[in-house]
Amino acid sequence: MKHLKNIVISVFITGISILTLIYSEKISSAIINSVERCIKVVIPSLFAFMVISSVIIKSGLHKYFSRPFRLISRYILHINENLFSVFLMSFTGGYPVGAKNLAELYDNNEISKKEAERMLSFCYMPSPAFVMGISSVLYSSKKAGIIIYLSIAVSTILFAVISGFFAKVQYDNKSEYKIKISSETIISSVESSAVSLFKICIMIIFSSVIIAFVDILFSEIGVNENISVITNSLIEITTLTDFKKDIFRFLPFITALFSFGGISVIMQIKAIVKDRFSLKYFFISRIIIAFLSAIVSEIAVKFISITVSKEAIYIGSRENSVLPSIILIIMIIYLLWDKKTVAKRKNM
Repeated sequence: MKHLKNIVISVFITGISILTLIYSEKISSAIINSVERCIKVVIPSLFAFMVISSVIIKSGLHKYFSRPFRLISRYILHINENLFSVFLMSFTGGYPVGAKNLAELYDNNEISKKEAERMLSFCYMPSPAFVMGISSVLYSSKKAGIIIYLSIAVSTILFAVISGFFAKVQYDNKSEYKIKISSETIISSVESSAVSLFKICIMIIFSSVIIAFVDILFSEIGVNENISVITNSLIEITTLTDFKKDIFRFLPFITALFSFGGISVIMQIKAIVKDRFSLKYFFISRIIIAFLSAIVSEIAVKFISITVSKEAIYIGSRENSVLPSIILIIMIIYLLWDKKTVAKRKNM
C-alpha cells in the first residue's frame, strides 16, 4: 500500500511539473498578479494593524482595553475578561489578526491551549474594508457589503455565545496590570508582524498557482464560468470579483464564502499558528458559522432591497504606487538583518 502511495505521488508531481512547463506563461502570469496583489493590497492594508495589535498584546494594553467589557466577557462570551480586546480586534483587522494575537498570547502563557482553540473559531473575520471592496465589484449598493459583514458578525457572535456554555474559563481577578512599552516591544512587534505577513503573502502566491491549474483543467473540460469562480473562491476569496452574472441570487452563498475565508486564508492561519494548538475545532466552526451566515443574509435580503449594477466599480482596482510597499519591505529586511547581526556580536 505504501509503495502504491509513493507511485501515485510521484506520478502526480511529474504531471504537475509537465503542466508547469506546458502552461508556464499562464502560471507565471498568475504568480505575477498575486505578487502585485500582495504589494498593492495585502501589505498596505494589514501591516499597520498587525503591528499595532501586536504592540497592544506585548505591552499588556489589551488587559486595560478589555476591562470595561469584563461583564460581556464573563457572562456572554464566557472568555477570560482580559481577552475581549483580542475578540474586538479580530472583527476589524481581518482574517489573520486574531490568529496572530492568540499565538502571541499562547507564547506568553496568557491563554491556555483549549482557550486558544476555542477563541480562534470566533476570532476570525474579514475586515469591513475588505468586504466592502469585494462587494463593490458585484453590487452598486453598499447595503450588500453591510449585509454580508453583519451576517458574518452576528453568526460569529452567536457561535461564540453558544460555545461558551460548554467552556470552562479561569477568570483573572487581578485589579492592577503592568504596562510595558519600550523600543524592544515595538521592534519585536514589527519583526513578528513582518514574518507573519511574509507567510501570508507566500500562501497567497502558492494559492494563485493552484488556481491557475484549476482554470487550465476547467477550460479543457468546459466547466460553467460561475462554477469555476465558485471553485476558485473556495481556494482564494478575492477571486469572487470574477463573477459575471446572476450575482444577486448568490448573495447568501457569497456571504458563506466570506465567512469561510478560503483555503488560502486557512493556510495562512496554519502558517501563523504552526503547532501551538490544534485547528480541528476551528475547521468545524468554519462550516457551522458559514452556514449560519448564509441563513442570516438570506433573511436580511428579504427585508432590505439591493440593486445590482452592471457597471460596479471595484475600489481595489485603482492604480496604487508600489513604492511605499517596496520601501517598507526593504526596511523590514534591514531591521531583521540588523537585529541578527547585533545578536551575533553579543555572542562573540
